[in-house]
Amino acid sequence: MNSDFLITFDDFSRRYWPLLLPVICLLAWWFNYLLFKRHLRLALFRLRHRQTAGIERRKRLEASEERLQVILSSILTGVAVINPENRQIEYVNPAGCRLLGGDEGDILGRQIEEFELAVTESTGTGPALLADQPKERQLATLQGDSRPVLENTANITINDRSFLLKSYLDLTEQAQAREEVAELNVKLSKRIHELNCLFGITNLFARPDLQLEELLQKVVELVASAMTKPRDAVACLSIDEITVSSATFVHTAWHIHRPVFRAGEEAGWLEVAYRQDPGLELAEAFSDEEILLVETVAQRLGRHLEGVFAR
Repeated sequence: MNSDFLITFDDFSRRYWPLLLPVICLLAWWFNYLLFKRHLRLALFRLRHRQTAGIERRKRLEASEERLQVILSSILTGVAVINPENRQIEYVNPAGCRLLGGDEGDILGRQIEEFELAVTESTGTGPALLADQPKERQLATLQGDSRPVLENTANITINDRSFLLKSYLDLTEQAQAREEVAELNVKLSKRIHELNCLFGITNLFARPDLQLEELLQKVVELVASAMTKPRDAVACLSIDEITVSSATFVHTAWHIHRPVFRAGEEAGWLEVAYRQDPGLELAEAFSDEEILLVETVAQRLGRHLEGVFAR
């Protein structure tokens, strides 16, 4: 039996041995093909995943940029996004365009130092001006003028990049309001001096112990002190044959001259003048309120004289 088996195996090997090697090669090729197909499928899956992730990431970045632009565009204060490396403006909102006096195309790419002038003052309470403190400065415009603004600075990150964000609050109206308040305070101070003058003259008229010449001298001093520039103002008052004046009185082109009437007749005159040029036009040397004050003093003095001479 063993002999038959060997004969059969020998016969089989002679017949089928040449086919064994191709079968082995075919199986190896088939195995490599399946392995290659599996790796190819995995590589294509990873590639598609990366492409999809990249597309989604770009969409998220574009959406975030659009949201950021919408947010910055809706802000009423001027906003500029600056590249900290080259100091160039990479984004400016509509309010910033109006503040800088130009279109977006005229502003983008310029350095921020072209618009920022020197800091005028700090709004902080510390002894030194810190970088993160709001500060007032003059902001230049493309038209060549400037306007006061309140500047705030912050560091922001957009799409993994660091930028400098600056916001500018226009203080033009606030500055105008401050100027108007200062002007009102000056006018109020002038009106207070004028009221003090009138009250002082009324108190003098109520003093029976004063002689006429002494009374007129005090009136002259009160009227001169009620002018806008009391240091340069002088006054002179003449009633009948009595003439009194400030120690440094001199007649100049900048003067107010008003008659003093007593019982309908001219009894004298009151004159107020500036010894030096007040720096205004001749017609504007004295305000309407100062002219009215001098006329009021002359009228009150005339009525007082009528009562004195009627006694």
